[in-house]
Amino acid sequence: MLPKELAYMQLHLIFTTPSWLKIYDWLLLAGPIMKYLLQDFFHDEQRKALFSYLDVLSRLWCHSIAVKEARQLVIDTKEAIADMEMHFPVWDATINRHMIMHIAEAMCV
Repeated sequence: MLPKELAYMQLHLIFTTPSWLKIYDWLLLAGPIMKYLLQDFFHDEQRKALFSYLDVLSRLWCHSIAVKEARQLVIDTKEAIADMEMHFPVWDATINRHMIMHIAEAMCV
C-alpha cells in the first residue's frame, strides 16, 4: 500500500518512459523513495548522475534557503543537468528538466 501522495503515480513510467512523469512526480520522488527504488538499477555513472539530480530537486523543494546557498545550488543544478544529459538518452531530456535550472536561477534574484 502506497501513501496517498504516491498512489496516483504510475511507477512503471520511471523505468519505461520517465519523460512522461510530471515535475510534481519528480519532486515527490526526489527523496529516499526514488533512491531506494533505483539503487541497483543503473550503472555507477548513471546512478551518480540521477542521484545528484534528485538531490538538487530535494534542495529546491526546501522551504527556505540562504542566499549564498542559492548561488551554490544554481551551480549544482547546472552540473546535475549536464550529468543527466551526458549519461541518459536524449529522449529523456524534457522541458521539465530545463525548467529546473530556471527555478534555481530565480532563487538568486
